[in-house]
Amino acid sequence: MLRMRFLIKNEFGELLSFQSQDAATKFCEYGSRSKQPTLRELAQQLASLIANPVPETARPQESGILELLASNLIDQPVRLVFARIPAFVIDKPRRRCLLNFSFEELLEDLRPLGTVDPGLSQLEPIPLGELAELEKKAISTSLYGLMWFCGLQFSQGQLLPTPRSFPAFGLGRWPDFGTLPHTAQHLKMATFLMRKTASLDGLAAGTGVARDEAIAFLNACFLCGWLKRVEATALPASAAPKSGLRGVIGRIRVRLGMGG
Repeated sequence: MLRMRFLIKNEFGELLSFQSQDAATKFCEYGSRSKQPTLRELAQQLASLIANPVPETARPQESGILELLASNLIDQPVRLVFARIPAFVIDKPRRRCLLNFSFEELLEDLRPLGTVDPGLSQLEPIPLGELAELEKKAISTSLYGLMWFCGLQFSQGQLLPTPRSFPAFGLGRWPDFGTLPHTAQHLKMATFLMRKTASLDGLAAGTGVARDEAIAFLNACFLCGWLKRVEATALPASAAPKSGLRGVIGRIRVRLGMGG
């Protein structure tokens, strides 16, 4: 629905709310009237979900800007136009943000927005020619800082859809703690996942970190591109059977009740 919301806004000029009781119906109505094949297809998919509702326990929580940052909508340079904060540019291919104000001001503006409705009113693709002009007068800052902040700030105890499907996790590289704000718990989790792989519960249990904090860390690492999918946690290798004289002596001791 997040992607549908952007497409509907760009075509009809209407910013639909996720909070309305008939939100899904409105999304479907606009989609059915759309001239965009993508929006019509998404509306059909949503209509089928309405006809076969997803159980509440399986329904993921809306994550607003967090899901946007994890989506393919920002694979190319885009300008994010908000209702309540200044617009800024995300240039994912070059791993940067282009701002007309400081990065610290951006984080302060984003912090109170929460996760359900970031107030995003438009998503504008930026041609390369315009991007070259923008970068001459804009402040360029690392995209990792934004991804890290949003992962930690807006996860609300819910893994993003892609890492939610990972059987287990590992880290492909050490996070850039030289420039990113972090806690002792972040260092502990990074060290743990650099040495071994683990499920979410295994990471929380192995580090003593709260589950919600582990989720936020995993989301932040995923957005930055550092999280690895692991098919299964490695099981400890069973001890090889003793052979030779020691094995024979051991079996004799067991039979005599003298222990292994």
